[in-house]
Amino acid sequence: MNQQHWNNAQHRVNQPFCELTEQLFYTVKSATNEFNLRLEFLFAQTFILIYQGKDITRIKKVNNTTSVSGYSP
Repeated sequence: MNQQHWNNAQHRVNQPFCELTEQLFYTVKSATNEFNLRLEFLFAQTFILIYQGKDITRIKKVNNTTSVSGYSP
């Protein structure tokens, strides 16, 4: 097999492989972006719930003692 035939054969093998790799990369990238957006939304929702005062404990220093308000055993 001479060099020209070898290059053609290699190109025929590499072309679909490169396209497949590129397609896989973009699929993973878009899935990752979607996952990150959902994660950010989840954090935002959690922060909103905490900020509204649900499930929150405030720790404050008073006379060198630590007291936790909003906590009932």
